[in-house]
Amino acid sequence: MYETLGDDKCGFRRSRSTIGHIFCIRQIMEKNCEQNGSVHQLFVDFMKAYDSVTREVLYSILSLEYQRLVRLICIDGVSNRVRIGNLLSDPFRVHSDLKRGGFIPNAF
Repeated sequence: MYETLGDDKCGFRRSRSTIGHIFCIRQIMEKNCEQNGSVHQLFVDFMKAYDSVTREVLYSILSLEYQRLVRLICIDGVSNRVRIGNLLSDPFRVHSDLKRGGFIPNAF
């Protein structure tokens, strides 16, 4: 089962935690603050609503102000880049690995 989970899925892997991810987010925030920049983050706990809310419903109930951001984050296969000051990262893809009705959620 662990072969199907990416390295970014630390919360789902034995002997792994999300602390590394939290550290990275904190570093991004600190570096951005040093350069008088701003950081915009959106955290959605899909596990809390995994069986009761679909992404389409979540998208439709959010205010228009945030729909574009949520659409960019939630759609599978989206390409993203991170900007800190004048530095821009290489593009990276976002994949939704856990599909509703898949076998992995039932394995826990």
